[in-house]
Amino acid sequence: SNLEEKSEMGASVGLVVFTGEAYLQSPMTLDYSALKLFLEIVDTDQMPSSATDFKAAMETALDAFKSLEESNTEAAKVLLIISDGEDHGQSYEESLQALIDHNVSVYTLGIGSSEGTTIPLYEESTGQLIGYKRDRDGKVVTTSLMRDVLRNIANEGNGAYYEITRGNDGIDAFLARVDELEKGEFSSQEYADFKNQYQWMGALGLLCFIAYAFFPDYRKNKV
Repeated sequence: SNLEEKSEMGASVGLVVFTGEAYLQSPMTLDYSALKLFLEIVDTDQMPSSATDFKAAMETALDAFKSLEESNTEAAKVLLIISDGEDHGQSYEESLQALIDHNVSVYTLGIGSSEGTTIPLYEESTGQLIGYKRDRDGKVVTTSLMRDVLRNIANEGNGAYYEITRGNDGIDAFLARVDELEKGEFSSQEYADFKNQYQWMGALGLLCFIAYAFFPDYRKNKV
């Protein structure tokens, strides 16, 4: 989707990238063009670990929400986790509960296949297949979708589980659900073109945490 066209919708968006560690790639912002730039420059090869840790990601996302609360305590908060569900870190239960205590609804988007799949890489300009994702040792990376883990996180977090497809069906379903949370209060929006980003987003399912905070004060017409 085109973030620039949606910058008047009043939703503050942040981005956390995580593997075994988590980093605030973009703090909460209304500047969607800047957020899109942050999203495009993410390089999973530069992350210090190939293992994933939901606990670290949740804690970093919570800190971002807390900074938002300082300026608007009434904001409705939605967190979207995009992952294959593999978790090699410490237990995330306490961190998830902390999000719930701060009225954050946690949704999950699953990437990959339960049978295990390679991660295709495409030439950005032509869309032509140029190979498959490899680790630092040159071995082809495979990823397996852990649906039960992601479903449990979403269920405990008062959210819902969806799956990413090349047709963006899962993303569209998520956006439709968010729109229902405060019907008529704010417009629905997308944060990135997942058809173009799919190949690197699948990398070990460790890519990103997208945090949405919808402000009730913005009463826009639905697009």
